[in-house]
Amino acid sequence: MPFKRLLHHPRLLDALVALVAALGIYIFLGQVDTHYPVKHWLFWRYAAAWGISAFWSLALLTAGHRTLTAVRRRVLPIREQLVMSVAVGVLVFFLAMFVGGALKLYGSVYFVALPVLMIVAGARATSRYLMRIRRHVLAARRRTRSPMRLWARPLVVFGLLSLLAVYLPILLPENVSYDSRWYHMAIGEQYATAGGIFPYREGWFLGAYPHLSSYIYAWAFLRPAGSLFDHVELAAHLEFVLFLWTLAAVPALVRALLPRVRSPQTWVALFLFPGVLIYDSSLNGGADHIAAFWAIPVYLTLLRAWRDLTPVNAGWFAAMVAGALNTKYSAVAIVAGPLVGFGLRVLFSLLPQRGPSPWGRSWRTLAAAGSAIVVVLLVTLPHWGKNWVWYGDPVYPLLHGKLGIHPWSAEAARQFATMQTAAWRAPHTMEGLHESLKVLFTFSFIPHDWTTMHGVVPVLGSLFTLTMLFLPFIWRARIWGIYASTHLCVFVWFWVQHEDRYLQGLVPVMASGTAAVVVHLWRQRGSLARVAVAALVGLQVVWGGDIFFFPAHQMLGGSPLKALVDHLSSGFHGDYTQRVTTYGGYAEIRKHLKPSDVVLLHEDHIQLGIGVHTIQDSAGFQGGLYYTDLVSPAAFARKLAEYRATHVLWRSSSLQSTSISEDLVFYDFVARRTLESTVVSGYNLGRVPAAVSDERPFGDVVAFYGCRNNDDFAYSPGLYHLRDLNIIFLEHRTPSQVPQPFAPAPAHAKPDIDVDRADFVVINLGCHTGMTPRLEKAFVEIGHLKQLSYWVRTSAP
Repeated sequence: MPFKRLLHHPRLLDALVALVAALGIYIFLGQVDTHYPVKHWLFWRYAAAWGISAFWSLALLTAGHRTLTAVRRRVLPIREQLVMSVAVGVLVFFLAMFVGGALKLYGSVYFVALPVLMIVAGARATSRYLMRIRRHVLAARRRTRSPMRLWARPLVVFGLLSLLAVYLPILLPENVSYDSRWYHMAIGEQYATAGGIFPYREGWFLGAYPHLSSYIYAWAFLRPAGSLFDHVELAAHLEFVLFLWTLAAVPALVRALLPRVRSPQTWVALFLFPGVLIYDSSLNGGADHIAAFWAIPVYLTLLRAWRDLTPVNAGWFAAMVAGALNTKYSAVAIVAGPLVGFGLRVLFSLLPQRGPSPWGRSWRTLAAAGSAIVVVLLVTLPHWGKNWVWYGDPVYPLLHGKLGIHPWSAEAARQFATMQTAAWRAPHTMEGLHESLKVLFTFSFIPHDWTTMHGVVPVLGSLFTLTMLFLPFIWRARIWGIYASTHLCVFVWFWVQHEDRYLQGLVPVMASGTAAVVVHLWRQRGSLARVAVAALVGLQVVWGGDIFFFPAHQMLGGSPLKALVDHLSSGFHGDYTQRVTTYGGYAEIRKHLKPSDVVLLHEDHIQLGIGVHTIQDSAGFQGGLYYTDLVSPAAFARKLAEYRATHVLWRSSSLQSTSISEDLVFYDFVARRTLESTVVSGYNLGRVPAAVSDERPFGDVVAFYGCRNNDDFAYSPGLYHLRDLNIIFLEHRTPSQVPQPFAPAPAHAKPDIDVDRADFVVINLGCHTGMTPRLEKAFVEIGHLKQLSYWVRTSAP
């Protein structure tokens, strides 16, 4: 009898069931391991990314909640408190990463210690708060017990399917965008490899941008015991976590716009703007969606500062503005409207008012404005402070005409000005002003993007524009204010840099405003109005339903869904190693490098995966490295030594060029003077010599033989001085502005006319067969630019 009781003991039965389940797991894994080795399952890699991301999110929440409550001394409504806690936590994390980077503390220990310290600092206060929330939610459920309404269920299904569509592409490291491989994530990788932050000695402009996102990605690359695949995937999942918090913030802002109205499903409204599903507005390891994360906290704090203009409320508003500005310069379009609103609130408070203590109110207002200015300056100090120390310009190189910045040169100023005119900017004229006003009503219908991506199809989403027509029926000052502020932001976006992906920073606010209008009409109007509004929303859903399947992903070369299917199914073919070999060419190159090496990367923007500090020489994107300023091979070598370069990485055939004159000097040096040059994955990798004694000047006379096409930069055949061949790509010149040869050649001259006087020869192989045998004895080919072949003299004529 005791034995029977023992068999029925609950704990023993639980243990036996667990033992049987463990045996089943062992048998199952043993069987499937012969078909698909368990250690090669991609699941473990993605599960690790999710686990670390959840740990990081908890660190943000706890540290942010502790900081927020310590300053405010009271909590906000639940959703707002959670969202604001995470936003403050991101600022704490960013500042800690900056300090750690400045002190060269980056490494495996810092990767673990930073989030652990953040959790320890706020664990007690946060756990108490979360327990209180749990009791509150359970009590509310017991009181209401109202199931989800029938009309809300399709909304939630639509939202979850859209969320899945956003998430699936990030399972591919190749989903990372061009810009992120160029600087956002690439800088994070370089910081992690170097053990901290550092200046780009060549004055790489993009390295001096605000880079809050790069500090987040740097933490991902500090992860120990992980491959490049794991580092990139962790970075992508951290971006996705902030996107989830952005979704959670939408109902909080809707609640602030419609007090006492519960609308928990309004997070779905963000997917009524389907541009988030397509490259390059999707989640792709960039900074646009991290900038978008700040949009709703900025507006939430603005509404509190508007209602009660105290130094504390103004300071929190300024901190959220600073968070956006620390992420990227184009975030000015996110904060422009709120800053104007805050300025108006300060102005109204300073106007003469009746009642007691008018002077007291004025001093309080001035204190609030002062605290906002101080907080913005302090929180953005990691950006402008390091730039001022490193480059002599807090916003390097934007103040190059007013400060003595370094590095800088006349050629840098010319090329920088050329790149600025080529960007997405409205002309700062009356015509540009008219276009900027017109776009307030057309921005969602007329794309402003590269036609090679999704053509002329508008994908942003138009409900924010269309719901503006309902405003005369809605007398809610906050809703009117959000629409006015957002349209001011759109104006600034168009005036500053109007590429569609930069509007993603405003989408969370647009979604919140749209949701507030729809919820208000749904609650206040009858069945006819509800049906009509539902039809309008439904049409937008149907219109955007196939955007996810557009073959427009520039980095994947087509549809992300097809690429993902191929990736996930590769295990069936036993391709276990290749599918986790990320950016294969650079993976081979990094095998030839040490973490302490510094590589000069010639005219190739993409650098993620090299794994070491790189020096960029791209036209219009750096201020210190212009080869025609280096008069001799010895001067060239001294410049590389100044930048601590150990290697040079270049293609024998450039895809783009700073200018022909710059190319000729570069190829002359690397083709004839680098050491241990080897070809790796289509690149030439050469070691920089410790010193070069050749002080003889580089050649000056260039014999140019072209075909009068775009590859020729419109140069005529003949002899040129080296510095005359200095037109850079994207630089548009009229025929009269193109330099002319000092010794013209006949239009169809062969490339052996007058070359006895030349130090270099440039031939367009599209209309010439190449050098003649006679000239091949005196010249050697050193490189290519598309169809242009570069040659340098090796012997006397």
